Amino acid sequence: MHIMPRSVIGTLLLFSVAAAIEAHAQPPTAAPRPEFEVASIKANRSGTTSMKFPPSANGRFIATNVTLKTLISFAYGVLNSQISGAPEWTNSERFDIDARAAETGISREQYGAMLQSLLADRFQLIVHREKRSLPVYELLQGKNAPHLKASDKQSCTSADSPRQPDAIACGTFFTGPASLDARGMSMQQFGNTLAIVLGRPVTDKTRISGHYDIHLDFNPDGVNTGIGNSGLSADGDSSDTTRPSLFTALQQQLGLRLESRREPSDVLVIDHLERIPIEN
Repeated sequence: MHIMPRSVIGTLLLFSVAAAIEAHAQPPTAAPRPEFEVASIKANRSGTTSMKFPPSANGRFIATNVTLKTLISFAYGVLNSQISGAPEWTNSERFDIDARAAETGISREQYGAMLQSLLADRFQLIVHREKRSLPVYELLQGKNAPHLKASDKQSCTSADSPRQPDAIACGTFFTGPASLDARGMSMQQFGNTLAIVLGRPVTDKTRISGHYDIHLDFNPDGVNTGIGNSGLSADGDSSDTTRPSLFTALQQQLGLRLESRREPSDVLVIDHLERIPIEN
């Protein structure tokens, strides 16, 4: 039986420990960032607040006359009210984006991740997340039975169907000076729409299934009808006091209601952001 000298054993042990430490210290190979294959970002100088933000489909991401804050909101899946540290100009300066992915079967999460990469590359955006206590709404059934109009198959087209240039995609909403229209929306999607208009997270607690075409007339004071997630906004005077508040309109016109509470929510904190994007 051959016995190895202690000095050799010690040396081998040191080499083994050093190798283990070195291997542990090596950062894991990072997965490639999801990115659009091609993308164009141009400043929009139209001077209007009307915005078109249709649902992304077939590998295309197109947005017209959108604010940078809206793009950040979509990219990270948060509302404007959940973004902290954004300069004021992110609400006023507007952009047109036309981007295409290498593949067509892209999920909402993948579009968001690719937009995150685009914003980081072109605007040098750096962010981190925090948990903060924020006010939220729950969307509930009202005291009486809801009166909702089932979606008309002729009113919108599904995302995976061939679409004419003027066709409206299901899940789209439009805001007017004192109105909101939605096509082919589930209650969860409608809750997300209300979240954008109200600037506060809205959770669907109605337990109502199906898809609906929705129309609401309301007094727009105190709500946001100039920004849409998947629809088109219209410019106009918001001083109409002859209509009910959005909260009252929900109860009277749809048989739904909103209940306020507070809960811990994600907040996206902007650490760095350039005002002028890197050229295409």
